[in-house]
Amino acid sequence: MADKLEEILARCLRDFEEDEIVHRQFVTKVRQRYDAYRGVLDIGSEAAAWTSRQAPKYILQVIETQVANLLDPSPVWRLRARPRLDSPDQVQRYQDGARANELLLAEQLECDHYAEKQRGYGLQGLITGLSVKKNYWNYHEAKVREQRVIDEPVYFNGLEVGSRPVYRDVASTQAVHDDPTSEVINVEDFIWHQAAVSLAKCLRVTHRVWYSYDEIEELQSLGVYGPKAGGQPIEGLKESRDQSASLEGRDRTLHYGADRTKDMIEVLECWVERGTRVVSIANRKLLLADRPNPFWFDRLEHPYPFVVCSAMPDLFVIPGISEVEVMLDIQEML
Repeated sequence: MADKLEEILARCLRDFEEDEIVHRQFVTKVRQRYDAYRGVLDIGSEAAAWTSRQAPKYILQVIETQVANLLDPSPVWRLRARPRLDSPDQVQRYQDGARANELLLAEQLECDHYAEKQRGYGLQGLITGLSVKKNYWNYHEAKVREQRVIDEPVYFNGLEVGSRPVYRDVASTQAVHDDPTSEVINVEDFIWHQAAVSLAKCLRVTHRVWYSYDEIEELQSLGVYGPKAGGQPIEGLKESRDQSASLEGRDRTLHYGADRTKDMIEVLECWVERGTRVVSIANRKLLLADRPNPFWFDRLEHPYPFVVCSAMPDLFVIPGISEVEVMLDIQEML
């Protein structure tokens, strides 16, 4: 069994490293386009040597206007029953079912704060040429305190003669989140097979996520990671946090200098075999899980829980054309 786990681990890491070679070139362009969006002046350019030190953020102004036009302040689903040749009563039931589903989806959008996530999704796509969302089921348990009415017995001369309602604080573990959710993903942590022209034609996809040890421990208790999920126990990770040596230099930092890997554990979610299996690897040495795709996507275009989007799609590649790329020469001239 141990030999099989090591074989799976080695194969997934080998495939990931091959895909990451090309992805690093894409990340370099992403960083350059973000600098252009923020109006960061290259000290080695001819513009920096000129007498004037003014560097107008032309690209930022244009993209902010475009993002504002893309946002919907109150996104809702509009569902219509599929036209059918049926009795009037049956058609009415179809329409009532569509309306009920519409109300459910509206409630789920509000619970997920979907409207607030639109800006990050659209802004990333305009800057980098690609934006990615991950759809999954958000389930989280927590200890909840609530007041309950309890019938307390009433005694007289040592005999129970009745009862009275009293309020008592009761603590219990309950599900505080149990809804679908959509998460905007940093394109620097989304690695696809280099020959893919779309997710439907993609052999494999890797999503690099960052968890604290406590989060991984909670996921193991829920059966997402660990022996219950076909992986190894996580105890060995406690002393190996913040050892993501795969990211070097600027890849580890955010635009304001913070280290995005600080005290975090790198987990590679490798969606292999065209998305039918997901293999999770921590710090590139521990197999956390090896299980079938937990989502039912048989009727969709592809089995991956990801949605990719570009404002200007390119030909036969997953990333599109960045809006920054179009305006970069104008900003440099300014």
